[in-house]
Amino acid sequence: MSLIFLDTSALLKLYLPEIGSGWLKTFITGNNLAISELALYESATVLRRRYLEGSLTLQQASTLHLNLQRESLTYITIPLGTNRQLERVIAFAFNLPSSLRLRALDAIHLAAAEITSELAKVQTPPENYIFVSADRQFLRVVQAQGFTTENPEDHP
Repeated sequence: MSLIFLDTSALLKLYLPEIGSGWLKTFITGNNLAISELALYESATVLRRRYLEGSLTLQQASTLHLNLQRESLTYITIPLGTNRQLERVIAFAFNLPSSLRLRALDAIHLAAAEITSELAKVQTPPENYIFVSADRQFLRVVQAQGFTTENPEDHP
């Protein structure tokens, strides 16, 4: 069994038909899922934006949001501010190689991913840990931190 951390770009693939959605649903089966609390807020704004842009009806967006909220109760959710999370964000901001770019909200996801990784290590036996995102720029940063990664869009 693995512990799989999903950033918002990956999490939404479980609810919206996008490139890699089918692969991701199969990949997570039988594994534990973790997200940052931030992903819940970001997902709500994405679903609302999709409604406003016309790619979802209000009913579809609302149903997807309710499904995500319900199913997220089964995920390990790292609350914002957990375990000196903001201190970790500041450390990322100043200690990355100059060739890497880290957006502010991604830094919060990364801090939550580090916390989740620590949880995986203390399990008996330790769980395999995988970070999943569909954001290639962010994945480069995560890989520089030493995490095993997957991009659902590499599996259309």
